[in-house]
Amino acid sequence: MHQFQVQAPGALVVTHRPNVARGDWTATIGGIPSMGVRMATVAQWRGGQIIREILFMRELSAEETPRPTARPSLTLTNPDDEGLRRAAGVYQGWSCAVHGTALGGWTVTFARRDRGLVVEQYVFAE
Repeated sequence: MHQFQVQAPGALVVTHRPNVARGDWTATIGGIPSMGVRMATVAQWRGGQIIREILFMRELSAEETPRPTARPSLTLTNPDDEGLRRAAGVYQGWSCAVHGTALGGWTVTFARRDRGLVVEQYVFAE
């Protein structure tokens, strides 16, 4: 990310939906509209500060999406919470799953389910 900031210092990252939050973890998809770039981030918070963050800078096409071979390292599922929806745009039905390890690379899958079926999905890699 540092190299990216050096190469494009004026780039403004804009947060988009979905926002996924559970406990001290958050995940969101964002982008830089002026550059046509989308990315995702998964972060752990403590005391109002990010203490751990994984950036996913490459959106994968359906053909590139790997099939998970193990249980996710982290899974977040939005609760049905009207206050959280109003405050942070956290809508019921969205979840994200992080697969991989620090040594082998990470992927994150954002999925929206309706009546148990995946109706929208986005996958990103580091």
